[in-house]
Amino acid sequence: MTNQFIQLQSVGKVPAVPASDLKAGDVRMYNFASTSLVVKVIEKSSKTLSVITFSESNGEYYIFDIRKTTLVAVVREDQDVSMHTPKEAYCAKGKNKGMIDVSEYFQVEEENAAPVEASVVVKSDTVAKVTYQLNQEKNGVELFFTEKPDVNTRNMMKANGFKWAGRKQPSKWYAIQSEKTLAIAEQLTGVNDQMITKTESNEAVTNWTAPEIEINDVYDDKYNIPQHIQDREHESNWITRTSKTDHNKEIQETFMHYTTMVNDLVPTLDNPYYEFKVKEALQRFKKEYHALLDKWLDMKGKQPSWIVTGRGGLNTSKYNATMGRINKVMLELAELPKSFENKVNKYKKKAYKEKKEKENFKLKNELVQPLPDLKFKTVIRELDLLGNGNIEEQRCYVHEDYMIANSWGAWRVFSDETGKELHTLKATGTLRDAKEIVRSMIKKNINHVSLEHSL
Repeated sequence: MTNQFIQLQSVGKVPAVPASDLKAGDVRMYNFASTSLVVKVIEKSSKTLSVITFSESNGEYYIFDIRKTTLVAVVREDQDVSMHTPKEAYCAKGKNKGMIDVSEYFQVEEENAAPVEASVVVKSDTVAKVTYQLNQEKNGVELFFTEKPDVNTRNMMKANGFKWAGRKQPSKWYAIQSEKTLAIAEQLTGVNDQMITKTESNEAVTNWTAPEIEINDVYDDKYNIPQHIQDREHESNWITRTSKTDHNKEIQETFMHYTTMVNDLVPTLDNPYYEFKVKEALQRFKKEYHALLDKWLDMKGKQPSWIVTGRGGLNTSKYNATMGRINKVMLELAELPKSFENKVNKYKKKAYKEKKEKENFKLKNELVQPLPDLKFKTVIRELDLLGNGNIEEQRCYVHEDYMIANSWGAWRVFSDETGKELHTLKATGTLRDAKEIVRSMIKKNINHVSLEHSL
């Protein structure tokens, strides 16, 4: 029996054990006698554990870090956790705050899996090599590239749980060991296909298809707020309202707005990885928003407003502390939509940038192709280039229907027949650049070329 105790609010002094003694199947008790089932205990470092729990009050999974020396109250042991294999859990603190993927902690390990020797498997290629090794200490698989992987390879690895090791180890990508991550490592290194060429490997990566995510689930029951929570919240705050609020209708309208936004955006991204990440972010937003709204309404229902109950016998300090916690959850709830919109805009901007880069690359490739050798005739003409009636003598360079002249510090291309301006170079552009523009126009038989960057 333990001789250590901790004080829990509304419960009193209870026996406690260090967090290092926690194991799957234990039931923890918190303040106000709430409990949760310990589903998984992960060794994070020599001093810290990551713990995944199942809340018995709201049916949600949570993940948090805890020091091994922290005392915790355990009220039951050896509970069955075989049915608990969550894919996501809610993290309330830190840079990963929100719903995070925990599925790798519940992968079934193959008993007869053949070990892979470290740094032995190499893809034979005269241009680039990829090796992988297993990190048994951290239960990880590590990929090493001799050059930066292309965007399709990076997107595929990210979607399958791999992370870049950062600037200190720029050639390294890593992930938790699982059937999926090992299969990716073998695909890239060519274990199953002996020595595969770089072209074949890139084709396999390019043809990767993102997992299907169903986002049109706005009216699913999983997003409903239990009626008893809505009723209790209304009874605790009825005096400030003229009618009862239908929170299920409000949450459906909110989710429908963002689902429509994503459905309209996805066809414009033209990148399977970005489409996958935007849909994934939407579903995570729905789950987090529903969980926080449910929590906020439940907390409000358990703490009636003093306007309803009156001030008689009110413990002001306790009431204010509870209201502070309720307001904190409300602020988190209010920040979720903006956070989701920022994430969507990030991938929207990335897709737009990639699209412009492809267009510019294509155009520049066209400009470096063999072009006709043009001869320009130098002439002096009296022109009104600004269209304000001010006629000035200008040195011009003419070829067929194209005329080049310098006006207001920039070279411009005009139609010699109509006088219409066809293209304006940047101030840093030269006469040679202007002639190259004319060459491109003649080759493509168009009257205007739009460049993102001047030559």
